[in-house]
Amino acid sequence: MNRLKELSFEVEKETTCLTGVVDKFEISLKDDLEKFSTLATDGERLKFLDIHNFASLIDIKEGFERKDKVLSEQYRGDGNGSFKAKKFNDALQKYNLAVRYAPFDGDVLTMALGNRSAVFFRMKMYDECIKDIERALSMGYPKALSYKLHYRKYKCFYMKKSFEKSVDCLKEFKESLKDASIDRKERDSYEKSYENDLRRCLNEKLQDEIIVEEEKQHHAAMDENLIVKTSKSRGRYIVPKTDMDIGDVLGVEKPIASVLYEEYYDTRCYGCQKKFTSLLPCRSCAKIVYCSPECEEDAWNLYHKYECEYMDFLSYSWMSRIGLLALRHNEFLPHRVFMTIRCKHLDDVCNLIVHDNERQSDVLLQFTIVAKILEEICNLSSFVPEEERDKSGQLLLNLLKICQCNSYCISEMFGNSFRESKPKDIGVALYKKASFFNHSCNPDLDIIFQGSTAFFKAIRSIKAGKEVCLDYGYVYTTDSIQLRRAALASQYYFDCECQPCSENWPTFDYQESSVPTFKCPECDAILNINELADEKFATCSACKTSQDVVKNLGQLQDSHEKYASALTRAAYGDLKSALADMIQHLKLTEKLIAPPFKDYSSCQAAVKQCFRLMANDN
Repeated sequence: MNRLKELSFEVEKETTCLTGVVDKFEISLKDDLEKFSTLATDGERLKFLDIHNFASLIDIKEGFERKDKVLSEQYRGDGNGSFKAKKFNDALQKYNLAVRYAPFDGDVLTMALGNRSAVFFRMKMYDECIKDIERALSMGYPKALSYKLHYRKYKCFYMKKSFEKSVDCLKEFKESLKDASIDRKERDSYEKSYENDLRRCLNEKLQDEIIVEEEKQHHAAMDENLIVKTSKSRGRYIVPKTDMDIGDVLGVEKPIASVLYEEYYDTRCYGCQKKFTSLLPCRSCAKIVYCSPECEEDAWNLYHKYECEYMDFLSYSWMSRIGLLALRHNEFLPHRVFMTIRCKHLDDVCNLIVHDNERQSDVLLQFTIVAKILEEICNLSSFVPEEERDKSGQLLLNLLKICQCNSYCISEMFGNSFRESKPKDIGVALYKKASFFNHSCNPDLDIIFQGSTAFFKAIRSIKAGKEVCLDYGYVYTTDSIQLRRAALASQYYFDCECQPCSENWPTFDYQESSVPTFKCPECDAILNINELADEKFATCSACKTSQDVVKNLGQLQDSHEKYASALTRAAYGDLKSALADMIQHLKLTEKLIAPPFKDYSSCQAAVKQCFRLMANDN
């Protein structure tokens, strides 16, 4: 589920989609199509398109969902009606739409944020209420009405038992009363409330308060415990400095660039791909939303201001995925150093593998066409300086091939239960060092996503200095050896020789479930249980230690009962305690039994399911 599985040009609408453009272009080439296969460089391939007038086949137009003041005010009015009727969920949906369609500057947006803060307060979503109040005030909420927001903010912090913050908010509330458009009687009432509320806060037995705020962590590109090595046979690969246990996080990495799939634009942040309750819209269009002002500003400055006006076209075709990802890398470059490749991350990206020699000419033609279209968008959006435009297509074409071979799908669990929840891809991203992980059909790690941030969790015990591998979307428990090898050779251009492939391990349905193959816990050598001393001791042929097989079997049976109980608890939602017992059973099985074995495969899958579901809650 981790790596991008395939490159697909299939889209629903064919009038201006990439599939139709490719077909038309190939027909127009006729006999010249064979010449394309003889071209050796990206520059020659792009020039081939220019010579054959490819630009005449595409029509890139500005198009995006615009802000609408009247529609925003209508949604806010509908939200007010639902709020008065105490239909708070309905009111929240209406206010979200009001925020989304409101012009980015002016009272229409700030009033919508203020109204939404009220429904958040009634729903006891105090953190979201505070965020909306702070956004509204910072963006110019009318001073004559701001006293209402300051008082609501005070009540939020009081309900959170953050009394020091409550006092600060009360002081801001009193100051805002100077600008309030209220009569003397109402002003006296508010000032009396202020004195009583302030006294109540100051009389609380305050200790050092820990205010629960949104967690803000700065993750390094990769945990320092992981080392990138290089060998002739393995290429670049990753090993840990120390022993790692099941459940340990070997590294955390934020992407160099990421793209959210269009079907999740309404429910995920366009910048970091996290779920949100309180959306903040793009400053220019009504199509894109964010989880915070920080995400909106970062996305706007880095890339969205260049792509915003062309979102209809980009979303309309295959380019809304890998094409946008390549464009994001292009847009990291400052104008004046566009082709000097001095971007913070671009050197690392451009050194990743592209497998040019193994690609079929028809695939290279498709990539070249996409690069040409993206180049035109860069030119139309005035991102690329005119003197550098003749070389931008080559960089884009290289980035497209890199993204296709090295990208990871951002996945999230969907469903309401442990047994039925399934992962779905919500976006795609490229990571720096994560691209150095090699593939195994029996992986050591699983990628757990929180938004686009990737956490690399151990799903088996790992020795220091041993290579750690991920799967590229294919594993031996679910995919046949024929399917795995064919798919990996087709997309990643290698013949898989991992242990499950070399030894032709069976898929889960055909694995042994009753008679395990015991191994020596000291050296992992297979034990011969056909010749037991005293009907219970087996001597390891490799390290000569004596193992009590009967005792080990009894431990496994006891552990399996706890594992079975853990599955039941997980099904009822108690993931935390269930996971602890699952990991203990997995450790014991891993220590005593040689894979493949059905009980081990089942337990490992259950551990991964818990990891992913628990990440959904963060």
